[in-house]
Amino acid sequence: MIKKWKREYKINLIESINPEWKDLANNWNFDGFVTSKERFN
Repeated sequence: MIKKWKREYKINLIESINPEWKDLANNWNFDGFVTSKERFN
């Protein structure tokens, strides 16, 4: 569904919620997840 949205609409949606474009995943805990670097090395 999101793929069909126009770029301008998606940007406006993001800026309405996160006007400074802060990384919302910055504080997520990824302990236990295997990264692609770890997987393919």
